[in-house]
Amino acid sequence: DAPMMENMPPHAMEGMDADMMANMPPEAMGGMDAPMMANMPPEAMEGMDADMMGAMPPDAMQGMDGPMMENMPPEAMQGMDAPMMEMMPPHAMEGMDAPMMTNMPPPAMGGMDAPMMANMSAECMDAILPEQVAEMSPTVAGMMDVATDDGGMGALGDALDPAPMDDVAPMDPASDALSGAMDQAADQGAGAGAPDMGVPADAGEAPMDDPNAPDPNAPPDEVDPIV
Repeated sequence: DAPMMENMPPHAMEGMDADMMANMPPEAMGGMDAPMMANMPPEAMEGMDADMMGAMPPDAMQGMDGPMMENMPPEAMQGMDAPMMEMMPPHAMEGMDAPMMTNMPPPAMGGMDAPMMANMSAECMDAILPEQVAEMSPTVAGMMDVATDDGGMGALGDALDPAPMDDVAPMDPASDALSGAMDQAADQGAGAGAPDMGVPADAGEAPMDDPNAPDPNAPPDEVDPIV
């Protein structure tokens, strides 16, 4: 019974097998705890049924792992409830499959969280029923609403990653280079360092009068005759 199980050393569970587990009275599973479950051989879980699972304390589920879940009969999941699900390590979800999911009572899905969903296979995600989704927390149910064809793994990544900025246009390297050159020319202005456009500096300006230049209207100087 449960008191006898409570007094059993955790390492004693290493000798359990499926036949021994199948002959265990369901009420005896009430004495199980996490260390005892952690020492249980995965193949021993083949002897579990729904009544045994329902009699197990929630904290005992902390000792579960993926291989143990893989060896559990799908019908045994009918004994699960939300507190038991809350106590299950996320990596244990790696052992879940579609038949196990369809046997899960909808209220038990209230114990699901994001890490558990992340460790669940695509096959298992596809088997989740609408009534099970209705029992999930709003956060986890929201991940199901945006689930993609990859079984929900992509949806989970989208939910945890920052949303993309749709308003930002893609970068064009050639356009950026031209824009940078135009900005540099505008900053330099028309002063020193401005581009030489090939026009002489004094083009279009009136010539300055030279005070030493000869007057073109003055009479020619008299020249002495040669004798």
